[in-house]
Amino acid sequence: MNRNSNIMNQKTGRAEWLVIAVVASFAVIPMCIYGCGPEWARWDAAQAMQHFHRGETDEAIFQLRSAVERSPRDPVVKLLLADALAQAGDADAGIALADEVLEKYPSNRNALQTKSSCQRYGGDFVGALQTHQQYRDSNGLLSSQLSDLNELAYYRALAKKDIQLANQDIEEAVQTIDQSRWECGDLTLLQKTLVACVLIGRDSQDMAELMQELDYHIEKLDLLAGSRARDLVEHVYENIQQQPTFDEAIGDPTRERRFELQTYQQRLAVLLTVRALVHQDRDETGLCQNDRQHIRELGLDADEIASELPDDEECLYTLNMASAYLDTRGLVRSLVMWVESEDELLQLPPKRQIRYSTYERARDDLSVSVLATKAFLHSLDGPLHNKMESTVDPIEAKEFWREQTATMLYHRMTLYQRRGETDLAEADRSEIISLGFQADDSLF
Repeated sequence: MNRNSNIMNQKTGRAEWLVIAVVASFAVIPMCIYGCGPEWARWDAAQAMQHFHRGETDEAIFQLRSAVERSPRDPVVKLLLADALAQAGDADAGIALADEVLEKYPSNRNALQTKSSCQRYGGDFVGALQTHQQYRDSNGLLSSQLSDLNELAYYRALAKKDIQLANQDIEEAVQTIDQSRWECGDLTLLQKTLVACVLIGRDSQDMAELMQELDYHIEKLDLLAGSRARDLVEHVYENIQQQPTFDEAIGDPTRERRFELQTYQQRLAVLLTVRALVHQDRDETGLCQNDRQHIRELGLDADEIASELPDDEECLYTLNMASAYLDTRGLVRSLVMWVESEDELLQLPPKRQIRYSTYERARDDLSVSVLATKAFLHSLDGPLHNKMESTVDPIEAKEFWREQTATMLYHRMTLYQRRGETDLAEADRSEIISLGFQADDSLF
């Protein structure tokens, strides 16, 4: 899966609107290059992909086969057919077509990407990883991009190979993304995604699940901020006992502790503000006032934070981008060795930490990625979709995001199974089936 920032164009690399634009842009290539009528063959292929993304698989494949017959030397049309065949369940035929292109064009990046997708659809995750690494090597200097780190980590996780390297790559990618601040505060990618989920899904049927996750993270942050506050007080007291004229110089550990505490308090205040807005929507005045009072006790202003929360467009962008990164990280964290607690993990030397994670970290990432896909799917039926009508086909988009939700539920289901949480695993399995998919590797 090409898990870059535009998740709508990841699974196949050919979302309908992009297929039409790309295929049509090449329609003027001279006939003598690929054979009879290549420009019309590509138009036919573009129309066929519209049928395919609307679930009219047989008709689409028939048209794509006809397009290949009309222009048998055209690699673009051949690769579209290969991808469609693989998604329809005939991965071997798709791989064979991709290999035909690679025989003539060994470094063709689209052919390598299509072959790796076909291998993945066929369940050959090790082969898909090997082909993806060839694709990545052909990318040269661009291979260090965050999207590439994300995608490579995901392929390694599916193949269950080089998991430590996968953990290192996805951590680097997410930490780099974490460096960008929202106006309302210095939140982690997971916290930003949770905020976007709640703001976009405030009237959705998944609101109970969203609030449960929000409550959980508020409680975690509250405990963490309280612990850091006590640690800071003890540290300052010890310093004063030793040095009555104690002063916090630049680089002093006390300043670092104070800054860390302020960061946790600010993050907590943002989540409390979002929850207060939900309580306000529900006319739960007492609960809303409790959260606002808590924010005041932290020395912050709920109204100011609310005014700086992201708008709908930024929330949608966050859901679109972050769900893939969190899902990859959660999947990788579900496969590495676990330690029992966060404190035990943080006590390990930094170079050893990358080999380990915790169940809670994996659960947090996968649960929020599931909520992100559900929130985006919900948005397609609401007024927010009006802003996207020129670029997103609603039928295709809903099918894509249903599948993304099912895939991420499957990743969480396997996490629960490893943990022995059979009831939770079965609930996710049932939800996958209700979305119209099988709870197995065919989702990939």
